[in-house]
Amino acid sequence: MTLKKIAGILTILTFLFALYFPLVARAESMAVLDWYKAFLPKFQKLVCKPNESFMKNYKVSKKECRRVVAIIVTTCMRIDEEIIPEMFDMPDDGGKWGKWVYDCTARTYKVMLASRKK
Repeated sequence: MTLKKIAGILTILTFLFALYFPLVARAESMAVLDWYKAFLPKFQKLVCKPNESFMKNYKVSKKECRRVVAIIVTTCMRIDEEIIPEMFDMPDDGGKWGKWVYDCTARTYKVMLASRKK
């Protein structure tokens, strides 16, 4: 694994922790739909940057990246909705499922945009 990949993974894990840490002070549980609504725009903003692999390695605009990521995240969560709890125990579940969403999104993004790889 290259240093760039490790740095990217650490950035995402830091983001996931930072996103959900403040929520713990307000509540221990969070409905998955509320989590999704808070997570998606922040996730799109994080992964659809010119220096991140979602844009750096594919011929896509920021707007298109965000649109595709939204579709994939929603699809990943719908496909596996029976294994996703209705309520998240924060911050543990937020981090766990955030990583799961990232992994599913990254795999699917590579397949969907394979023809546009740089």
